[in-house]
Amino acid sequence: MESKSANGGTSFAPSSSNANSKKSGRASKGISKGLANMADTFGIMFENTNNRMAKIAHRISYAHDLSQQRMQVNAELSQLPLDSNHDCLRCLVH
Repeated sequence: MESKSANGGTSFAPSSSNANSKKSGRASKGISKGLANMADTFGIMFENTNNRMAKIAHRISYAHDLSQQRMQVNAELSQLPLDSNHDCLRCLVH
């Protein structure tokens, strides 16, 4: 692009101006802010997911522990002789 200077000479300006480079700089700042916000959001989401998974794992573990305890109690009860159970029933009935 050709333009007249103050002293009457001609000068050539490059096709890209400083204004364009400033705009791209601002655009990249906006992109980096957006990416930072997105990373923060993902971090919060992953933290919440980890907390939920920990709670679920705790509940599953607790339920598994209860079922193990139930099986142990049933195993102990099945080893008791039936006569003692009948003796107790006779005491309750009479």
